[in-house]
Amino acid sequence: MNETTLKVLKPTTIEDGIHQGLITDVTLRKVINETYEYIDVHIQLDDSKTILKASYPANMMIQSKLGQLVSRFGAELQEDKDIDVSLIKGERCSFITLIKGKFANVVIDSVKPIA
Repeated sequence: MNETTLKVLKPTTIEDGIHQGLITDVTLRKVINETYEYIDVHIQLDDSKTILKASYPANMMIQSKLGQLVSRFGAELQEDKDIDVSLIKGERCSFITLIKGKFANVVIDSVKPIA
């Protein structure tokens, strides 16, 4: 099997509602031909191999969606200071999904730490 050979998988159904999972990765995504960048938070659903992605504009401010996210996980944001957003990697979280078309979307304001 080479890198362009893919296995056809059975679709996974994720219902609307509250879920729990583990943040497995935090990555920077640059959009080609645009000046926008996003931070993608990858969340693996509990009891599943399914990974959902919540995308946040990569502008870090105390009041931005990304700033609010890392603050909920205990980060202290200070103006003109750097912060590594990957600090949330490995954290357990709860979140809400809503179906849009055929896909489950994570409501980005709903990602919160759980004990």
